[in-house]
Amino acid sequence: MPNHRTELLVATLLIFACALSSYGRNQKEVTRNFDRTMALPEGRQLRVESKFGEVKVRGVSQRDVVVHAVIRTAAGNPAEAEELAGKVRIEVEQTPSGVSIRTVYPERNNGWLGFKNSSYSVNFDITYPESAPLEIRNEFGEVQASECKGGSRIVNGHGALVLRNGKGIQNLENSFGSVEVAGNDGDVSVNNSNGTITISDVTGRVNVKDRFGRISVTKAGQGATIVNNNGAVTLTDAGGASSISNSFGAVNANGIRGDLTVRGSNGALEAHNVTGWASLTNSFGAISASEIGKSVEITGSNGAARASRIGGTVTVRTSFGATEIQDAGGVDVTSGNGAVKAIGVRGAAKVHTSFGGITIENVSGPVEASNSNGSITVTSNASGGCQPINLKTTFGPIKLALPANANYNVSAATSFGGIHTEFPVTVAGQTNSESIQGKIGNGGCELKITDSNGRIDIVKR
Repeated sequence: MPNHRTELLVATLLIFACALSSYGRNQKEVTRNFDRTMALPEGRQLRVESKFGEVKVRGVSQRDVVVHAVIRTAAGNPAEAEELAGKVRIEVEQTPSGVSIRTVYPERNNGWLGFKNSSYSVNFDITYPESAPLEIRNEFGEVQASECKGGSRIVNGHGALVLRNGKGIQNLENSFGSVEVAGNDGDVSVNNSNGTITISDVTGRVNVKDRFGRISVTKAGQGATIVNNNGAVTLTDAGGASSISNSFGAVNANGIRGDLTVRGSNGALEAHNVTGWASLTNSFGAISASEIGKSVEITGSNGAARASRIGGTVTVRTSFGATEIQDAGGVDVTSGNGAVKAIGVRGAAKVHTSFGGITIENVSGPVEASNSNGSITVTSNASGGCQPINLKTTFGPIKLALPANANYNVSAATSFGGIHTEFPVTVAGQTNSESIQGKIGNGGCELKITDSNGRIDIVKR
């Protein structure tokens, strides 16, 4: 059974809801236009300060600032709306730094439950000399700036911020609204929170910081620096060294003409088509890299690591995830609790893991592989029939395939498993089914295989 307190609360909420629903219906609206033109001396700036409305600014080839504004007010009756409209002021004046435009609203007297049946807004449409520096500060409304060729400083809140076809250094800041930059000849810096960021066609460098929003940057002529939290990051076609830091969101970087550094967590990380080197760090997410011109460093945990078509060495430090590498200049992998597979290694291969198998195929350089609780399989392409090889595992078989013209000093031993070889071995000293020491071919490079509880096979390719 509902008590008296519950009934009173329900009744109060119903009254409040009825008041809100009738708020908009009872308003009477008044619209008033404002127009002003003022000369802006060369080298001076335009400054706009407003709130509760839209601000549109466009650069043109003229020396005057042309201001058009629409003032809207609403109140309980036409007389009150007219009175309120008369109290909204737009101040346009010359200052030592240039031309200043400012909106001044009357003070609000709050009524019952903090509301009064009145509202107001001012929407600006401004043209100004395109080469002049621009500064805008706005709240609770969208800001659009285009053809701004003298650089800008724009700060907005609770509304979208859009910049198109600019030139010079652009500094943009927003909160609780998206930011879009489409075309700028110069550097762009964006600081946002609780809103997405989309940037494209910037000839200079892009610097971006955001939280609780997705970031997309395309065509950053001088590279990009991106810091984000709680949102995905995409960087495409960057013309210089770039860095990305992100948490709780995926990262995708593609087409970087320079070096790349990425630090991520709690999301997948991908890097493709990088002309320089790449350093990729992640936790609780997979790491994938391809078409990297130089070396790649991968540091991860709790996620798979994949790399393909790498010009230099792939260095991997990971745990709790498989590692797969294909077509690399070299391989250096330390893993825990994950299998390692490397196919097509043009240089040296050094691999250590535990609780997962190791597979190295078509390796041309020296090989060093150690494992715990897993097998090792190696196929060597050693030129001249000789590259040092050292393989060691416990609780798993070892299989090594060598070129037919192989030349090695062999030392192989196992326990609880036999040794089988397809190569004639010139034995030095005593041998048995679990130990061999001697030469394959003319000898030369060291071939050492140590196993426990597993079979050893040395076969011809």
